Amino acid sequence: FEVVYANDSDKNCIKSFSANHPGAYTHLSDIKSVKTKDILDSAGLKKGEVDLIICGPPCQGFSNVGKRWLEDPRNFFFKEEFRILKGISPKMFVFENVKGILSMDGGKVIEEIVRLFSSIGYETDYEILNAVEHGVPQVRERVFVVGVRKGLPKFEFPEPTHSTNGVTRNSKIKRALTLKTAISDLPSLNSGEKASSYASFPKNEYQRQRRKKANGLLYHEAANHGRSLLRVISKVPEGGDIRSIPTKYRPKTGFPNTYARLWWDKPSTTVTRNFSTPSSSRCIHPKTDRGLTAREAARLQSFDDDYIFLGPKGSRHLQIGNAVPPLLARAVAKQARKLLNSTL
Repeated sequence: FEVVYANDSDKNCIKSFSANHPGAYTHLSDIKSVKTKDILDSAGLKKGEVDLIICGPPCQGFSNVGKRWLEDPRNFFFKEEFRILKGISPKMFVFENVKGILSMDGGKVIEEIVRLFSSIGYETDYEILNAVEHGVPQVRERVFVVGVRKGLPKFEFPEPTHSTNGVTRNSKIKRALTLKTAISDLPSLNSGEKASSYASFPKNEYQRQRRKKANGLLYHEAANHGRSLLRVISKVPEGGDIRSIPTKYRPKTGFPNTYARLWWDKPSTTVTRNFSTPSSSRCIHPKTDRGLTAREAARLQSFDDDYIFLGPKGSRHLQIGNAVPPLLARAVAKQARKLLNSTL
């Protein structure tokens, strides 16, 4: 695929995207101010000539289903996507969202989404995809909604290539990748330490693929935790959480998945923007007393090591934690390419 136009209202996201996709036209603005004619003109295309539009609208107002659903101001992202699809008329669209969208208003939200896209000429379907089943060392379930212009072939969602739990009874299904598989070539760090060179040669194919274009180790810097936090997380065993901490050391507040340590020989749980903050979610390194580094989190998301993240640390963490894992995106893209090639 050739990306010809990209829009975001976050300047750091745009900077990172531009650095990694120098051939794409990038536009920093609120999507509400973007005209479909300007998108087409910047790409040198006409209505109906775009193959694919991808997007990730937030879902804050999706529970307000009814007559005025698209008029809810919290739904303006979705409303703008609807407007842009009407104005550009791509052959296909894909959007990704949290799986909770399927249960909003007892399933009425997703029904309304399908109805709206059908009303402008798209056969629309959706499915929950788990990143770990597509070669990503992380359990991460997300909903993918795909629409294909009526008259074109049906979109087939990608079949799993890896197991969810590491057990395989089908010779075509590989074992789920683990934290060890993803990051065992990275230097071991203590809180506050950083490193700029690898600890070893790649130990497996996953590591070889992530490092194939890298000229050095970037973003491998551990958060500098305070003494009291280090004392707390030192009491958490591998796979443990706040409930594993002896009462005298246990923080008085926190959900069950906070102050939680990952497993070395299992896939990671879902990576969030707070992957360096043990009090936020399960992100304590299995072997050392600290949260994950940006490089470790990017590996668990399946980013290649040469991918550039720009902006202050908080923004870089947001970009990593909010992303669709590239290998999961690739699995969807391969199916889209297969469909589009069949129309040539």
